[in-house]
Amino acid sequence: MNFFTSAKRVMAVLTIAAVPAVVFAYDFKEGNLCLEKLADGASVKVVKDDSYAAVLVGSLTIPESVMNDGVSYSVAEIDYRVFAQCQALTSVVIPNSLKVVGGSAFYMCKALTSVTLVSSVEKIDVDAFYNTPALKSITLPNSLKTIGEGAFGYSGITSIEIPDTVTSLGEKSFYPCSQLVSARIGEGVETIATWTFGDCPKLTTLVIGSKVSKSEDYAFAYCTSLTSVTNLAASPQSISKYVFRNLTYSQCNLYVPEQSVGLYNSASYWRSFKIEGINGVDGVEADEAAKVVEGYYDLKGARLAEPVRGEVNLVRYTDGTARKVIVE
Repeated sequence: MNFFTSAKRVMAVLTIAAVPAVVFAYDFKEGNLCLEKLADGASVKVVKDDSYAAVLVGSLTIPESVMNDGVSYSVAEIDYRVFAQCQALTSVVIPNSLKVVGGSAFYMCKALTSVTLVSSVEKIDVDAFYNTPALKSITLPNSLKTIGEGAFGYSGITSIEIPDTVTSLGEKSFYPCSQLVSARIGEGVETIATWTFGDCPKLTTLVIGSKVSKSEDYAFAYCTSLTSVTNLAASPQSISKYVFRNLTYSQCNLYVPEQSVGLYNSASYWRSFKIEGINGVDGVEADEAAKVVEGYYDLKGARLAEPVRGEVNLVRYTDGTARKVIVE
């Protein structure tokens, strides 16, 4: 062995030895979960551990509170990438104490089919459920305020209703969701960011809340199956040709407040839709209110057990008349 070969080997060993091992810090454990105390002294967050991928199989219920050295702590957060790539995790129940689902918390949990979110969650952070193709449905709680960028990108969600409490809807929140068929944007959202629902090729029904004043470019780009858009804003938003890029406007019905039909007929790009005015249930006139309802139907004529909130419903009366309304 010559000097140069020996020196190279020593240098290689030293280089490898200098690479620090990844260590995840935590204060204590509850079952398989590692927990870190928060600054308030009363709560903890779930933090990442390399063992999760192996030990978290099937269902996971995160506890609402935990004990450590005789002190009770509420579980308030799931930290960044905590359960990322836990490929055997199929369902998760979030406790009533939890306020934040951290960024990439369930990133690439490809077997995840069920997530139960309770009424305490206020924030779903960036990429929280990114690339979860088995997740077909999720109910967002009325406590929710923020949905981060890419939160449900590449998920398998088929329908989503964004509650009225949400005021911040991040870019690419649902980009792309190849199985998404219907979406309702609640009354708290004012701006629909770029690519929020971009590239959702099966999206057919969309409801835009009345407070939305701005839709950024590509917000609904390549949603080529859209046949029904309900825009509850009294004044049409100023949009560019890129908001609904690649949509064939003539195939899509646009339902707007009846008193605003003229405004939409004059507005760039909105006027290209097939526009029809609708009334809210709370706004019916006295003679309409006196009529007896025979039943509620969807726009394809299928009878409904009850009217669908936030969507256009066909109301048929016993006198043979009918009208389209939207239930607030």
